[in-house]
Amino acid sequence: MKTGLFDENRAAFFSRLFNERLEDDYNDLLIMDESEVTGYIEPAKEYVEYVSTLIKKHLDAQEQIV
Repeated sequence: MKTGLFDENRAAFFSRLFNERLEDDYNDLLIMDESEVTGYIEPAKEYVEYVSTLIKKHLDAQEQIV
């Protein structure tokens, strides 16, 4: 990945979320309470918005090249 292209905090959030998913996929007995789950909702929305903005900027830049 190109240095500085992606915010480190958002990359760390995605990594943490992905690792949580992997652990949960292979965990036979999963117990999460509502506060654990709802704690991911706002950061996930912000992450999606951030990535959407990056994609739009990239596509806009590509259009200017063509």
